[in-house]
Amino acid sequence: MLLWAWDVLGSKSPAVAAHRLVAPALLEICVRYHLAVERRPALLRPALAAFLDGGGVTHPAREVSRRACYLFCRFVKPTRGQILCHGALPGVMAALEPALMDASVPESANSVGSSAANSVGSSFTGGGTGGATATAGNDDRLYVFEAFGLLLGIDDVPDDLRIRCLEAVFARLRGAVEAASNSHSPHSNRQNLQHAAQHAIVAMGNVAKGFTLRVATQTSPRVGEILASGLTPALRCVQLWPRDPLTRTRVVAYFQRLVTVIGPAVFPHASPLLEHMRSGGGAHASASASDLRECLVLINQLMASFKESLAPFLAAQLPSLVTQIAGALAPFAAPGGGVNGVCGLFLDGAIRVNPRLVPNDEGGSGGANPGWGAVVGAAGNTEEAREARDLEKIFVAHAHGVAANNLAGVLVADPRLRECFLETLAAAASAHPSAMSRKSALQALIRVAQCWLPTAEVVASGGSTRAGEGPVPGFAAFAVSRVAKEACVDAVMRGDLDPKDAGCAAAVAETVNFTRVMLERLGGEFANHLRVNLLGAAWGLDPESHGREYVRRVTSTTQNSAREARAFIAECAKIAQGKNPGVASNKCTPGM
Repeated sequence: MLLWAWDVLGSKSPAVAAHRLVAPALLEICVRYHLAVERRPALLRPALAAFLDGGGVTHPAREVSRRACYLFCRFVKPTRGQILCHGALPGVMAALEPALMDASVPESANSVGSSAANSVGSSFTGGGTGGATATAGNDDRLYVFEAFGLLLGIDDVPDDLRIRCLEAVFARLRGAVEAASNSHSPHSNRQNLQHAAQHAIVAMGNVAKGFTLRVATQTSPRVGEILASGLTPALRCVQLWPRDPLTRTRVVAYFQRLVTVIGPAVFPHASPLLEHMRSGGGAHASASASDLRECLVLINQLMASFKESLAPFLAAQLPSLVTQIAGALAPFAAPGGGVNGVCGLFLDGAIRVNPRLVPNDEGGSGGANPGWGAVVGAAGNTEEAREARDLEKIFVAHAHGVAANNLAGVLVADPRLRECFLETLAAAASAHPSAMSRKSALQALIRVAQCWLPTAEVVASGGSTRAGEGPVPGFAAFAVSRVAKEACVDAVMRGDLDPKDAGCAAAVAETVNFTRVMLERLGGEFANHLRVNLLGAAWGLDPESHGREYVRRVTSTTQNSAREARAFIAECAKIAQGKNPGVASNKCTPGM
């Protein structure tokens, strides 16, 4: 009823319908009651008219038009199928053209500020973005590109219409990026070109949101080519302004969007982008912990998307990246985490820590190479220490992703990388001050163990010469002595993990899961070693009563088996601490 009333109002009293307070109110109604439009197709025409006529995305008041672009995107998401099947798409594309042309050009901070100051009703419309956010690229008008992509990304859109509209819009956006990347203008004009390029890169990423991998690579491969055509000039912008973090953020976001839309077609651009991110933004700059964290986030997304096919890329990039990560963590790292909660990476036979953070009773060495701890002043910076902790956490998540995405073969082929990953994960699982970091490290080690310890079926069929020997000789012994003993038994028995705390209980649960994998893959030989040596000889628990019950609880698959196993392990820990008074524990925090 309200939409019909609007239709009549717009035809009889257009000035009232286009009022800066009335127009946004109706658009909000269209979005809120989109289900009514879907159920009654007759309402589609007045609803689209409200958005696309002079009272919507082309409204003369900038605050209203910006708000209309955002609301139109929200309206299109649930109703785009109706728009297509009722034949309204060509008309919508034609009506959107002025709004798309306007939104492709960024508003200068001065014009945005004056517009906001001159509009009395901007606070009521909710559409004023302000000069600061518009300058940063968060202009609400950019939502019109997302709506444009959503409409063209429908499977049944005629291919000629889709390609024609997409090429026209991308030509304009790509032109803005190319103009900036090829420019040798003075500094003042270069800032405007830089802002225009950032704006256009965000717009191209918004358009790509509407397309699926199937549409862009199978239904219409030309669409994928168009969507990727802005990536080369965008990468030139990153190289042209290496120290501008906003440009890099926009380009990385655009690249990550294309990973999900065009798939392997992004491979040629992955290495140059990662090399730039690793360089820290310049030939004479070093990448910070935050920069390296972004690199790992990007690689993790690529691993999740492409799995085994990413192996050559990973083999080429990981060795030098791991070296950089070890160097970035070293100024904040100490054995057991120290004051910063950073353990550091094991590389080339040593844990890379800061010698000045090593307690005197450890001789100031801690297995560290003094050269890695040269940047000592940064260790007292709280913000940089937080970034180092975040980098260490994402590295553990990366190690989990390597195994989870069938890329552990990269570590099999590179002994240096393999040693780095395994020793770092084992140290974190057994001695990290954060319970959540121990949990993450154990999850990664579980994945690695599932990859490298053969199942009983493989051994029986002759796929492995003997139980426990997988693609990495000696891994079974490492898993028993370093992970099962130090992380799963010793750390719990000495009281590092408080079973009453939720975060610590989650880490204990992962020790149970790792032990279960070891029992499944190594069988009775490991079960006896666990009972007699790890629990009995080391902690004084009875191998028959406590040891057999320990094995039974860990391998149980009943509904409450996990909770019962944690409870029994807590009882064993109390007994072990009673029989070993004065044992030093490294108490964990729930998270850090």
